[in-house]
Amino acid sequence: MASNLRTITYRLSSTPKHLLPRIAPQLVSFLAESKDAIAFDQGKGSELSILAHKLRTQLSALLQEKSVHSRWTALVLIKTYLEIGEWDAVEKSASWVRGVLQHFQRPNPLSVKHLCVLILSRVFLLSQGHQTFIREVVTPSLSAFATACLDILGTTKYSPNFTRQNDLFQSVLSCLGELIPNHATSFRPFETKLRGILKGIAFNDTVYIAESTRQKAVDFLVELHRCAPRSAGAEERKKAVKTYVTEIHDVLSILFRGVGEEHQQQSAQKNGFTSLEDDPLQDDPTPAGLPGWSGITPGFDRGIRLLQLLRAYVAVPYPDAVDLRLGLVNDLLARILSMKGPGPGEMATWEKAGKFNSAVSMEEMNELFAQLPLFHLAAIDIVLSISKVLGTASSSVMARTAEDLNWLFTTKAPSSQLRRAAYDFLSAYIRTSGPALSKDSISDLAPVMKSCCSDLVRNLEAPSQEAKSNGAPQIEAFTTSKQRQGSPKELDADLYHAAYKLLPRLFSLPSKYVASSLRVHFDQAALLLLHEEALCLSAANPPAENASILPLARRLLGSVDRLDTLTRPRQPVISSTSGTSDLDENQLPASNIDVQNTIRESRHGDPIITMSEDEPHGLAPEVQTTIMDESSDPMQDILLAQHAAMPSNGDHDSLPPDTARATKRHLEMEEEQSKRQRLDVQSLGTTTTLTSTSTVSKTYPVESGIDSEISSNIKSKAEQLAKPVATATPAQKAEAIQEVQEEQTSDDDSDFEIPPLTMNPDADLESD
Repeated sequence: MASNLRTITYRLSSTPKHLLPRIAPQLVSFLAESKDAIAFDQGKGSELSILAHKLRTQLSALLQEKSVHSRWTALVLIKTYLEIGEWDAVEKSASWVRGVLQHFQRPNPLSVKHLCVLILSRVFLLSQGHQTFIREVVTPSLSAFATACLDILGTTKYSPNFTRQNDLFQSVLSCLGELIPNHATSFRPFETKLRGILKGIAFNDTVYIAESTRQKAVDFLVELHRCAPRSAGAEERKKAVKTYVTEIHDVLSILFRGVGEEHQQQSAQKNGFTSLEDDPLQDDPTPAGLPGWSGITPGFDRGIRLLQLLRAYVAVPYPDAVDLRLGLVNDLLARILSMKGPGPGEMATWEKAGKFNSAVSMEEMNELFAQLPLFHLAAIDIVLSISKVLGTASSSVMARTAEDLNWLFTTKAPSSQLRRAAYDFLSAYIRTSGPALSKDSISDLAPVMKSCCSDLVRNLEAPSQEAKSNGAPQIEAFTTSKQRQGSPKELDADLYHAAYKLLPRLFSLPSKYVASSLRVHFDQAALLLLHEEALCLSAANPPAENASILPLARRLLGSVDRLDTLTRPRQPVISSTSGTSDLDENQLPASNIDVQNTIRESRHGDPIITMSEDEPHGLAPEVQTTIMDESSDPMQDILLAQHAAMPSNGDHDSLPPDTARATKRHLEMEEEQSKRQRLDVQSLGTTTTLTSTSTVSKTYPVESGIDSEISSNIKSKAEQLAKPVATATPAQKAEAIQEVQEEQTSDDDSDFEIPPLTMNPDADLESD
């Protein structure tokens, strides 16, 4: 880093002034590699700090040079310095801001002014949140900066080389649009002048202005309402929407004068022309304060730009709540979308039907029908902006637009731009109102959906003849290549992406309302394109009448998580417990009960066999499994073991009275439970043997199919665990319980887990 800074300072001091622009790119690369030295303060005495200070001093000196080459090189390096250093560099740039602002106000080449705009906007934006710097540097500079911007923007009327200034204009408009939300008060004195200049840029027909520059002016014109005092901006914005909607209606009344409209508006006398024989025009200025226009082509340009301005009023955010006047906007959109031209070969039919005004020339009518799709496109863009801002609250506007859209697709073939806008609209419409659409609404949109599928599969190659058998294409015809996932050869890229994005949303419509013939188009497009999202949604929402494409989707896509949830759903393992003893043996579907190869330990320590319906194997016949009955518990087992270790005469006089009574009560309960179990098991016809530990051995009649080795292992395990523990002494039993507990805590991965036995204090017995 230090070497790079030394190189930059040396090259700046040793290179002749007129050669500095040649080495500027190399110096910029060296400066970009020294980001850490610029962004972080290394201390006043450090070498990097000294070199950075020396570089700033050299750049300040170059900025004051009379040579344009020196000033241009200094501006390039200052811009790079501020971009890589961010706020750490900006807080030391107060002297640079004053010097750059002076060059911006003076007559300099366009490239120098362009660099000045970029540097000043960078400083003003990075200073947000630093009130001291804003108060001392930014606020005093904004007034001079706004004045210089107005001088540049005001050259639209007299500059002979205005086309060369488009880039500078766009940079100035972008900078002002970003600064006004944070410094609206500083720009308030310039609001009126700025508004007039912006209207001239956005609606000027005398000079060429790039469309991107016009759009920047339109967006900035909407942002100017932030300069209004207090909360008056929302009211001004509301009035502006009404004014521009009225202006658009006036322009449409002039342009549509040759065709009988279903949506009638105000009389023609108010629109600025005296007779139908005159050229269409509007006087200067218009009711909205815009420059006038004359001629059919400028009239169409004016209408399109006014619609773009209306879309900006909807799309550009505002800090306060505003009234969008949806009623007025919806009425305007309905008028535009209801105007439809004749289809191919229908011109004579329309003329005979009296739909044309004979006083209007046919050239004007042809111009109208040629420009009409652009009006439809602008209207749909406004609807999309409303949907993006309001979400589900825009359902009324979108429903009306959907009706007109169906008419546009049925009367004649729409252009590629209009189809792209229609696909975007339908995607938004299904996203907001798809599940609530009725059968009639879906049927009305069928032409748009079919057009989407046709555009997607139009240029795809058909399966080869070798891939067909018995007149039906084989699945290998779809899986031989992944080329179908690529973009088509001839279709417009924007149109293709809009249709590709719409396809999966079509499967979210209620399947019971989608016609079978229409659903076939959806599935065909998804299969031919190998559209993963569309295939998964089609499998998840199968058609109401036809078969699902889940097998085909599984074959085409392979292992996909979203398909695995449908083909192999995760279900809990069903285990057999002692509760099955309550069932009749004849009710057990022995032929369908399969056994997993893993034997799990029950919570009482006895083995159980986990049963599942997934494996095709069964138990060998005559396999007996020892299963712990629900009535036994660990406390009862310990009491029985202690009772077995007592003298056979049953003398309990040597025990404490409470312990003797508790032991006697548990023994009586055990005898009653044993009798009840024997009666229940005999009634079920199941062979039952009762051990001294109240373990019930049950034999299940199951089919063969498991290995004899597994059967012997099960028997040996059951016999081992079923041995009575009455022969053990109390000390041995306590030691065994402690070992089991230690083994359980040390081996967490074991499949055989025995919970710790909790002694009941009332049943504690002491043996000899």
